Amino acid sequence: MKLLHPQELEVFYFIPAIRKEFSVQMKKMGKGQREIAYLFGITEAAISQYISAKRATGVKLDREVKEEIAKSADKIKNPIDSIRETQKILGFLRRSRLVCKYHHKFLKFIPKNCSVCYPTAK
Repeated sequence: MKLLHPQELEVFYFIPAIRKEFSVQMKKMGKGQREIAYLFGITEAAISQYISAKRATGVKLDREVKEEIAKSADKIKNPIDSIRETQKILGFLRRSRLVCKYHHKFLKFIPKNCSVCYPTAK
């Protein structure tokens, strides 16, 4: 069994899921796939797969996260903004401990009360 660090979960699962939701939101806002691809520094094909739900299906973001992404989508005007807003959403996921939820899901041997990544204050 492979040990995944929370940062690996972010790279392999959360960042693609966030990009997917940003793509869907930006498409609803009237942006084209070419523009969205430019803003995120990825291919138009990747954007197409995000929008058609053929990519980034490993994590289902909850309503609260999707609402945060919807608020952030309008703030993205250039590639640097996309990094800033993606990092903001990752911070939200860490603070809400959704990263922990998926860490437990993918690695059953991690105890439910694990506090390695987010130690409780003493």
